[in-house]
Amino acid sequence: MKAHTVEGITEAQVHEFAAEVRKAEPNTTDMRKNKYKIMQKYTATFGPVADLLDVVAETIVLAQDRVNEARLQAWTEGSQALEDQVWRASHGVVRFGDDGRLGINGVAPEYQWNADKKKDEKTSHADWAPRTAPALWVKVVDGWEKDGHWGGHLQVTCRAQNGKWIDSSDGWVKPKSAKGDPVSFYDMGDWYEIWQGDRDNGGKPMVIHDNALRFVKDATPAKFNVQDGS
Repeated sequence: MKAHTVEGITEAQVHEFAAEVRKAEPNTTDMRKNKYKIMQKYTATFGPVADLLDVVAETIVLAQDRVNEARLQAWTEGSQALEDQVWRASHGVVRFGDDGRLGINGVAPEYQWNADKKKDEKTSHADWAPRTAPALWVKVVDGWEKDGHWGGHLQVTCRAQNGKWIDSSDGWVKPKSAKGDPVSFYDMGDWYEIWQGDRDNGGKPMVIHDNALRFVKDATPAKFNVQDGS
């Protein structure tokens, strides 16, 4: 920083003053609060010298404000990226459930054998209940694409339930023998929203309810990633 001095203070003293103000970085509130106390070492709280030092201090504070804003922006973007990464890791693969529904990492049946307790227990919210099941792969039939969004009827292509159609006549997403409603995929940038029907014409967004997939009217859409199997 090039110092502009006035009579009564040297350039070296201006630099010393600036260095003392900076000791409170990055807290600009403390920087502003401390500047008058520091200023008293060099001059009275009014007059040409005080005016100069006040300008110096405020210039430093404003510069630190810009640095803080940039750091906050970088932290926010980094936190969002980490949140997205954690979200993707914690929400697994869509799989077939023993009860016929589709869910995240498989949907366990209502009751299942607990090997530790040697008895059948409800699996709802039970960490011990195994949920590994075949993953779902589909192809789009009678598809459409517009503005990066796409959709159509979804037909199962994996060995489990091969050739069946994805439908949700009762809300729960299941493989069915007959072709049901078309499904729409809306590209949201880092994820997709999945809707039964059309988002703009009374469709239902897909949500995750107790690890199962469900289309629910007026609900907040869940976030999904789509992997190309080609």
